[in-house]
Amino acid sequence: MINLIKTNLGERLFQPNKGGNVNASLFELNDFLLASNLKKSIQNTIELNEPRVNLIDVEIRTNVYPAFTGEINENTVLVKITYSLINNPAPITVSFVLKRIR
Repeated sequence: MINLIKTNLGERLFQPNKGGNVNASLFELNDFLLASNLKKSIQNTIELNEPRVNLIDVEIRTNVYPAFTGEINENTVLVKITYSLINNPAPITVSFVLKRIR
């Protein structure tokens, strides 16, 4: 699921509509609108491309504190996705960091 979200649109051959295209959003201003757009984009990507899961929640946190420094990193977004598999109702939580390279 993480690979699907991090894939840019048009990056996979013969599947131009597959991917989350969230890397382009990381160069926008880091505010509430960015978090809202990322949440919608991730929700749409999972609902359209992953029929084996039931999406429960997507949480976006901006201005996260990295573990190795005490400073706020404005180029980092923490994504937390809670979902369940169709044939197993137990919730599963996946967390990962989206980071702007430049």
